[in-house]
Amino acid sequence: MSNTGVSGTPSQSPDPSVLQAADMNDSYYYNPDLLQGHVRQLSEEGYLVRENVLFGEKLERLRNAVDEVSAKARSSQFLEKSGFGGLFVRNLLDQHETFHELLDFSPNLTLARAVLGNRLQVHAFFMRVACPEMKNQEVAWHFHQRLEMSSNRNPVFQPIVLDYLMYLDDVTFENGPLVVLPGSHLSQSKLGKRDFSDKPGQIPLTPKAGSCVAMQGATWHRALPTLPGSPTRRVLMIAYSPTWMQQADVPASGLSNALRSSENRNIRELLGAGSAR
Repeated sequence: MSNTGVSGTPSQSPDPSVLQAADMNDSYYYNPDLLQGHVRQLSEEGYLVRENVLFGEKLERLRNAVDEVSAKARSSQFLEKSGFGGLFVRNLLDQHETFHELLDFSPNLTLARAVLGNRLQVHAFFMRVACPEMKNQEVAWHFHQRLEMSSNRNPVFQPIVLDYLMYLDDVTFENGPLVVLPGSHLSQSKLGKRDFSDKPGQIPLTPKAGSCVAMQGATWHRALPTLPGSPTRRVLMIAYSPTWMQQADVPASGLSNALRSSENRNIRELLGAGSAR
């Protein structure tokens, strides 16, 4: 799909303030060219794979937190009857304190700020556990957010939501790879309901544990089925958006309450407590 006339394609280095806010453990801190290249890839292809974003004790803590939340959620008929199959739990900031570690997580935020601007909030934060014993594991083609028309009715493909799929387990062709359609974020075509068909140019992704797939909100993607006897696949999905947008998940009760009055302005803004709306 062509990217001719795409609005927002980067032509210069990212805003220096983006890198100044980066954590010293963030690879972008030392390599501005890497950040610029990743912003360009997101603009042209609509997705990006980064390896080893999570590792060591942090990765283990997140796995344990997902397992604890999953154990509680399995008793809920509402969650078990998700239309996609598997287990979905939303608003993770109120589900387990370990997920707070990803709230102000520099490897994600540096790229998000370079793409969306400095005023960000967590748009949504949820998890999916694909279990081989559950039915209907396959997910149809879909996208999460699209903004495509300007005031003069010409297409505008500037992203307004940036999604991160953070994989806690190795993904294989048996436990359900992610399939993306590069360049689809530039398309104005409509998706049919429950479309599971193969599409020309689609790419199946099998990220290793600790990898992160970043996607523009308008990028078409789907998940292949989790086959019987395959390993469980755990993935965290966190999305960022500008503060003027309405959040899909609004942390309003539970474990995130104390963070909303944090002295850290970034934390308050990410929760939507210091938004520009």
